[in-house]
Amino acid sequence: MTELGRIYWTRQGLRLAYATVLVWLAAAVMYALTAKVTPAGGAGPSAAAGVLRNLFDGVVAAVTLPGLAAVVLGVIGAVISSRDVRRRDPV
Repeated sequence: MTELGRIYWTRQGLRLAYATVLVWLAAAVMYALTAKVTPAGGAGPSAAAGVLRNLFDGVVAAVTLPGLAAVVLGVIGAVISSRDVRRRDPV
């Protein structure tokens, strides 16, 4: 019975951690998109491209750490679930 309790609480902890990382990811993207961008020197296609490039670079920088954490949690969850399936008693 203790094994089933460990499986349950491990899965609940992973779900909570994954939900927290997803909220962190969403907040990082929103903050990067609403950050003040310094406008480029002139008006025209190159100025628009510069602003979009700065915006894209900011979003990528903000998403790197929470995205990596989400991938790591996904891999850990897959490994733990595959081990737990093998530990269950056949019915």
